[in-house]
Amino acid sequence: ADDSKPKQLEGHDEAQTETKKPQDVDKIRIKAQLKRVAVILNNDGIRLATLSMSSAEVGVLLMGKSMSVTAKLGNLGLVDDINQGVDEKSALRQIVSIQGDDLADFRYETFDAAAKEYPGHDTAIFLRAGSLKVNFITEPLRKIMEFGVKFGKMQAIFNAAREAAANQATKVQESASKMHFDILVKTPIVSFPRLIVTDSPERDLLTAYLGEIYASNKFVPIDDSKDADTVNKLSAGIHNIRLTSSFHYDGEKSEELELIDKVDLDFNISQADHKIGRERPDTEIEGAMSNINLRITEGQLRFIMELTRSIPSAFALESDEALEEEVKEEIPNSVVKPAKAIEDKPATKKTEPEKPSHLGPELGTDSETWTKLDFIFKIGAVGLEL
Repeated sequence: ADDSKPKQLEGHDEAQTETKKPQDVDKIRIKAQLKRVAVILNNDGIRLATLSMSSAEVGVLLMGKSMSVTAKLGNLGLVDDINQGVDEKSALRQIVSIQGDDLADFRYETFDAAAKEYPGHDTAIFLRAGSLKVNFITEPLRKIMEFGVKFGKMQAIFNAAREAAANQATKVQESASKMHFDILVKTPIVSFPRLIVTDSPERDLLTAYLGEIYASNKFVPIDDSKDADTVNKLSAGIHNIRLTSSFHYDGEKSEELELIDKVDLDFNISQADHKIGRERPDTEIEGAMSNINLRITEGQLRFIMELTRSIPSAFALESDEALEEEVKEEIPNSVVKPAKAIEDKPATKKTEPEKPSHLGPELGTDSETWTKLDFIFKIGAVGLEL
């Protein structure tokens, strides 16, 4: 009889330990391999461009309140479909092109703030991209940007209509989420072709080689105290910037000259929420540029002046009112009316007590006056050769 009691207690302890075991977190994993993807941008029956990829791998992992989305893309291209009179392989139709199997390695993650593995930020973005070439052709780019703006307005109306159908207002998060990012794009190239009528397939070009574009951030304590606030430290810049021109003449003669060679541009930014009594600025920006020497000829200067007139026209989009009317004409009234009801709903404003008039600096300084931005930019030697 004496031996039975310890056994019962031991069994009871085992039952308690079993009940204390945490439940397994639900997991959903999705993997997709795509051999070829083609997306046609069509604006009201007019085919603008075709975005194609020869290979892509996409993965999604849902685990509890966290999510991870990964993607690897290869051999991407954006071809202008408006200018059908020019060969598809011509520089005038290849708006964006990237060659290589490892075109882009992308990862997007969200984290659960209550988890032990919480890294100190709510979302993270990681991007590594290979050589990207962009041909800056005014008219196709303007139409594609207008299409993007129009698509965004359509999406906003559908979201508002869905909100009205669900009869719930959008909740604004009181606590700002922290996002960590780490982006590196290697050897992007932007070409500006001269748009003239000619029988030669070769075009005069002004080409910008942006050797490496990087941007990253981290959250660090603002001081050594125990419950110190965090400051968001960002670093971004472009390394090994080169600018060249390529001119073609009669008799199959060509000339390639360099305007700028190996220029670096770096920025370090610190951001922190303001607190009364804290002397540091909300945002501190420190920029630096290496020595720059611009060598320019009369022909290059003339070409640059032409670009200063043509490039702004690519961003001369239709007015917001005109785009809004086009969107509403293409969307059924059954969607537009509930969306408009949500948009016209007056926003609730918090009533704040009136503050007494401030007579500073005669009677002292205002406690709510502080430095918001501190900006420093350093540049090396600047040279110009004509």
